[in-house]
Amino acid sequence: EESESVQLQELAKEESAGNHTLLDALHLQATDPHAPAQEYGELKLCVRTYMALTATLLGLQSDLYKKLFTIWKILDSKIVQERCLFFCPLLCRKIQWAILTDGHEFFSTHLSPDNFKNGPPPYPESSINAIHNIIKFQIPIGRGNLPEKWKPTQEQQNLKRCPPMLDFTNTYSS
Repeated sequence: EESESVQLQELAKEESAGNHTLLDALHLQATDPHAPAQEYGELKLCVRTYMALTATLLGLQSDLYKKLFTIWKILDSKIVQERCLFFCPLLCRKIQWAILTDGHEFFSTHLSPDNFKNGPPPYPESSINAIHNIIKFQIPIGRGNLPEKWKPTQEQQNLKRCPPMLDFTNTYSS
């Protein structure tokens, strides 16, 4: 009976060898995700990565993907590349946050089987194109819901000088 119990324990250990323990899972949840974009190159990479994820999940014809691609083309344009030094940490993070909150709004549109009874339903649309000129001309975004963790320290902010903060709250808000 005791040897059978030991054998069952050994078998359970072998079968669950690749699984995380509760402590492992708690530790994984406690670790912080990557820091948000600090400068132009990181912001461009974040947009490109989010585009790839969106294309994989929704396809190249998705409204969200198309608008993210337009943002990436703006970031990749010669006029913006020449002004890449004006992308301070705060501006990069607010642009990244605007993209993430738009994605959240886009994906929070729920469709049920009833929506498909009379043909294709109206699919969600992204409103992220509202920040095209903000990116193109490095206009500061007045957003009150930027997470505290995302706000750059004064030292980080001083490394790259942001343009003076103007109130463009009505230009883009989510």
